[in-house]
Amino acid sequence: MLPRRLSVQIALLVAALCLLTVFAHAWINDREQARISEQGLRRQLGAYAQGLAAAVAVPAARGDLAAVETILRAAADYPTLLGLALLDGNGRVLARVVRGDAAAAPAAEREPVPDPPQPLQRQTDGELTALQPLAGQAAGWLRVTASLSALGEARRESWLGSAVTAVAAVVVSTALLMLFLGRTMRTLHQVSAFAGRLDAVRGETLPEFRGNEEIRQLVAALNNASLRLRRQEAQIQENNRFLNSLTDALGEGVVATDADGRCTFANAEAERLLGWRRDEMAGQVVHDLVHFQTANGIPMDREECPLHARVVAGHVFRSDLDAFTRKDGTIFPAAIVSMPIYEGDRFVGTVAAFQDITERKRSEEYLLATSSRLTALIESMQAGVLVEDEQGRVVTSNQTFCASFGLDAPSAELIGGEAAALLADCGRATAAPGAFTELTATLLAERAPTLGHELAMADGRVLELDYVPIYLFPAMPQAEDCRGHLWLFRDVTGRKRAEAELRQAREAAEQANAAKGDFLANMSHEIRTPMNGIIGMTDLALETRLDAQQREYLEMVKTSADALLVIINDILDFSKIEAGKLEIERIGFSFRDELAQTLRPFSFRAEQRGLRLAAFVDETVPEVVVGDPVRLRQILINLVGNALKFTEEGGVSVSVELVDATPDGVELHAAVCDSGIGIAPEKLADIFDAFSQADGSITRRFGGTGLGLAICEKLVTMMGGRIWAESRPDEGSAFHFTLRFGVGELSARRPAAPAMPALRPLSVLLAEDNAINQRLAVTLLERRGHRVRICGNGEEALRALADERFDVVLMDIQMPVMGGFEATRRIRQQEAGGGRHQTIVAMTASAMRGDRERCLDLGLDGYVSKPIRQEEMFAEIARCLPECVVDAAGAGEVAPAAAEVSPPAFDRDGVIARLGGDEELYRAVAAMFVQDAPGYVAALHEAVAAGEAPRLQREAHTCKSLLNTFARDADGALAKEIEKLAGAGEFDAAAARTPQLIVAIEALAVLLADDTPSA
Repeated sequence: MLPRRLSVQIALLVAALCLLTVFAHAWINDREQARISEQGLRRQLGAYAQGLAAAVAVPAARGDLAAVETILRAAADYPTLLGLALLDGNGRVLARVVRGDAAAAPAAEREPVPDPPQPLQRQTDGELTALQPLAGQAAGWLRVTASLSALGEARRESWLGSAVTAVAAVVVSTALLMLFLGRTMRTLHQVSAFAGRLDAVRGETLPEFRGNEEIRQLVAALNNASLRLRRQEAQIQENNRFLNSLTDALGEGVVATDADGRCTFANAEAERLLGWRRDEMAGQVVHDLVHFQTANGIPMDREECPLHARVVAGHVFRSDLDAFTRKDGTIFPAAIVSMPIYEGDRFVGTVAAFQDITERKRSEEYLLATSSRLTALIESMQAGVLVEDEQGRVVTSNQTFCASFGLDAPSAELIGGEAAALLADCGRATAAPGAFTELTATLLAERAPTLGHELAMADGRVLELDYVPIYLFPAMPQAEDCRGHLWLFRDVTGRKRAEAELRQAREAAEQANAAKGDFLANMSHEIRTPMNGIIGMTDLALETRLDAQQREYLEMVKTSADALLVIINDILDFSKIEAGKLEIERIGFSFRDELAQTLRPFSFRAEQRGLRLAAFVDETVPEVVVGDPVRLRQILINLVGNALKFTEEGGVSVSVELVDATPDGVELHAAVCDSGIGIAPEKLADIFDAFSQADGSITRRFGGTGLGLAICEKLVTMMGGRIWAESRPDEGSAFHFTLRFGVGELSARRPAAPAMPALRPLSVLLAEDNAINQRLAVTLLERRGHRVRICGNGEEALRALADERFDVVLMDIQMPVMGGFEATRRIRQQEAGGGRHQTIVAMTASAMRGDRERCLDLGLDGYVSKPIRQEEMFAEIARCLPECVVDAAGAGEVAPAAAEVSPPAFDRDGVIARLGGDEELYRAVAAMFVQDAPGYVAALHEAVAAGEAPRLQREAHTCKSLLNTFARDADGALAKEIEKLAGAGEFDAAAARTPQLIVAIEALAVLLADDTPSA
């Protein structure tokens, strides 16, 4: 058996080749040498035999055998001769000489001789015999026998030399070969070891070999193979990661098995659905692990398993009726797709994807139940239903549809038919079949939803048609997404009859309501007209020099008039609420400020009666809320006024706290508590009813209409809250209410009421038929330096306007001969011919909802309600005549009486406190602002005119800090807003707010100029 080491094998091969070469050479050389030696020996023996034959020929011819023997003996000393013999012609031995101790042959021996006589040589084992015929007349032969042993000895020595040479050559060549192959064989050993561990050392490389090209190429090939395997492994790992990620992201469980059904792969979803970990499933028979029973829990053999049998048979298996068993033993329905895997024609395994269809089964059951309910619902509907698909085929209908159009066929038989033909058949039952056919065609072409289209039927009935196209995405309807049409037909004959009756009843009610509104409007006008005179003239009288008794009487008159006005307002408000015509505003305001301003008038009354009036607002209440401050004040006035009215000892407290805060707003809880007479428990449920009081005697004792709490209850409800009362007789009462408000910022607060504007002297035409109101208006106007002309009706006003031009006309609405509306209409007609626009302000006792809008719609420029408040009147005139407004300095020269008007609120002490209490510093800063204000205004104008947003941003920032210095927070917020808008590039929005900022700067400059005369 050959050794396994390559080096030994190579050495043995080389030695064998060397030996073979040496021995082949020796054999060839020996044969050649033997041939040559034998040929030489033959020639020598032939020459020797010829010469010796010549020598013995003579004695032999004489028959002298002794001489022949002597010659033979002499010749027998030749080294290789074995014997000599003389033969006669017949081959008998005549004489013989044997070399050494060899015995002579018997005399009678005969040898065959050639015929005719010629030299002959014969070779036997180790001997060479030559027969030489005798020369001359002697007849006979000379036989010479020579030994060939010398030749054999020479061959043996030659072979021995060759063997020694071969052994030496093998030893030397093997040694040299092993020395030469040593490094190569070590490298091959390393290469073989590296190749044997290539799966473990992939990515590593062998040192470069420079011994021979083949080994170098082998090393390079192995290194390349190692690196390639490393790259392939990385690629395989990446592919595996991708495959795992892909299978994990499928949303389906994936399980792979080998040909025996044992698990070889499972993804994360399979783990989640089956409850088995991948390492637990690996190598397990999937059927025995998770598929050994049906959805009903019936055991199932592997041979009977459709999943296994179909896959083994080489078919794809799909099923929505299968089930898997989880690790915890629970069974879930699964949708399965399983495919066989082949390598060539050999089946090697399967891969199965499955989903848990529990929800789908539940949805299918739900849809089936819903479909059944929907079918029952459609069938039970009182409206006729017809649904067609996008191909114009009937999808569903109900029996009501058939009955509506007198169709004899059951609704189920209509399904699948042509909807157009069915509608055309239905049209014959209408009063106008052609119009119905045209209508349906138009609706189908336009695909616009149509609701409530009335159809007159031939039998007098009225059907109401609703048409709705059915889209895949109703929010974004596209023509290609239309999937059908829905037709609804409702019999509204009875409803139309009822509507006609209701319309008649509503018209009668509207006539009654209009009569009520007219009555309230007339009553309001008739009452407010004298009330205007009473209150206005009383105010004028109180401004004159009076003694104590006269002042007391006039104050009692004013108090009575104010109480009467409250009653009138309550009646009007209640009427508005009952008619649903009262609107709730949503503006920003400070709840704290509103409460303080509301309670300020009550403080004096409480102090006069020796009662305490306290208020508390929780700090969690937002600084600015969004709602209706006017209605809030109305609620508080009613509740606080009642509390003071029914309290003789102790006091009244108002508390406000935060109940709830959400992103949409806040809910506030307010309580008005008193220590008054209280309310009996049985009366609490009725106190919020209209014209109701806890005790009839209270009306006589304290007065009132009983509308205040009813109005409060309705206002609170309209503002998203509720109101309730808690009380005990003789212990006091607590009225609680909640309101919901939005949350705003400081800039969202309602601006303060503007100061009474200063106007240049105006020429005023006063159209008023009431003498007291004439006197009041003239006094108010003339005290502010204006010239007034009086007329008693609309006709006189027209004549006055024809004679003279006036800056403004104060027009009463209800006047004899010609009212204000008619006079205004004629004035506007005259202006249409090219005359200048005459400013007309309505000054009327009509204070119902919509009166202001009605006046403005009919061409009047402004509106002032009676009783007249001079601040409102002059503010409205200034709004209509902005070009006639002058600054404070001009106002002082024109109308000295205007100095009595209170200036806008300015917290001088607060500003000084901000400056550390340094009044001198305040005066200096104020003087600087007054001096620089024109520059700020001019800079703002220039920034707007140049359209430079950065410049406007910079100027607004400067003004913001100055306004905040003087505690003008609202104006500072406006400047901040302009700065922010300009910084954001919204120049137009910022520029639109700049005039308001300029007005604020100028107003502050006027205030500071008045407050710091030394400046």
